[in-house]
Amino acid sequence: MSFDTKEFPFHQLIAKFIDKGELDTLKSNEEDFNKTDSFYKNMESAPIFIKLYEALEGIEGEAFYQLYTRFISEVIRPQFQEPIYYQRKPSHRILFRDIEGVARFHKDSDYGHDESEINYWVPQTNAFGTNSIWIEKTQGKSDYACVDLDLGEYLKFHGAVLSHGAKANMTNKTRVSFDFRVIPASKFNEAMASKDATDTSTESKNPVMSNARKFGYCE
Repeated sequence: MSFDTKEFPFHQLIAKFIDKGELDTLKSNEEDFNKTDSFYKNMESAPIFIKLYEALEGIEGEAFYQLYTRFISEVIRPQFQEPIYYQRKPSHRILFRDIEGVARFHKDSDYGHDESEINYWVPQTNAFGTNSIWIEKTQGKSDYACVDLDLGEYLKFHGAVLSHGAKANMTNKTRVSFDFRVIPASKFNEAMASKDATDTSTESKNPVMSNARKFGYCE
């Protein structure tokens, strides 16, 4: 599945947010990583990742979300025969080329996500080998395979059912991506939506996790 990167230049906006020209050359400092933590926990503590989310939550982030909303309307919505609920703000990931940590594969249902949710994964760099996402081919078999995609391609998969995750990135190329979930309107219920904004739990303070439970509606 693919989209026009000139029409939807997400990668250019992200590069601007973090003041970097080539996203696949991003590098973090070893002291940012705890070898006993997961790759994604280490990612979330990296200064570049924090800078990205600060930009997204500021005035300059409005351009990204306007583009994303149009992407949902023009690219994703036509794939369904009914209205959809979609993750209002996608979850961003940076799998640094020098990242350290532990691979922790999971199904989204392990974290309370409903099996009616459909995942979309949109890399903003070329994704290949160990810098890409790995997904089991058969439910419960742990027969993982990487998904090789070029910039402008994206993946649709059932993340609540199929285990998936990241491996140690040995490619010397950083992978930047964002992902989001979609639910057909007929299968949506309010229990799937976010906790109240006043929630002070750890999850609510983590933008990757809290954004994953906030849905918008696309007719």
